[in-house]
Amino acid sequence: MATVPRVKLFFFELKTGPEIVAPLQQTLAQSVVPREQIVIISFNEATITQCEQRMPEIESYWLTSYEQQKDKSWKPTAAEVATTIAQIGADGLGSKAVPEHVDDAFLARLRSEGIGDFGVWTVDDPEVGRFYQRLGAWSITTNRPKYLRRHLRQQEAAAAAPAGAAP
Repeated sequence: MATVPRVKLFFFELKTGPEIVAPLQQTLAQSVVPREQIVIISFNEATITQCEQRMPEIESYWLTSYEQQKDKSWKPTAAEVATTIAQIGADGLGSKAVPEHVDDAFLARLRSEGIGDFGVWTVDDPEVGRFYQRLGAWSITTNRPKYLRRHLRQQEAAAAAPAGAAP
């Protein structure tokens, strides 16, 4: 943790239950990393609840994935996600990147419930990355950071170039 640059965030993905929160709190108390650079993420609702209760100064995001049902609907819905986030006191959402479900309308519903911060994970396609960048994702997690960053920057440069100019 001592090597985290001052301009970067340090993500802790907690893959256990709330029993990890007290030891994590002790570790963070000894850390030199500023609290505003730490983000806790977890699929476990009870873990996020404990983090919010014990360390409210540290951002925590509830992670979720989605399943398409036989009737082609998706679970959880935006309303269900918003309810869960409100119930557990999370600061935002860490979402699997599923553009056909987590789209403008889904995010508008979250925002109407007061949930503005969201990040997406497993974004390895530049078009999907651009889609979520446009929608305001504050974090995009990828298995191919250099590749994705290069393609997103190329798209940004092309979009910023005057009409008829060579990229």
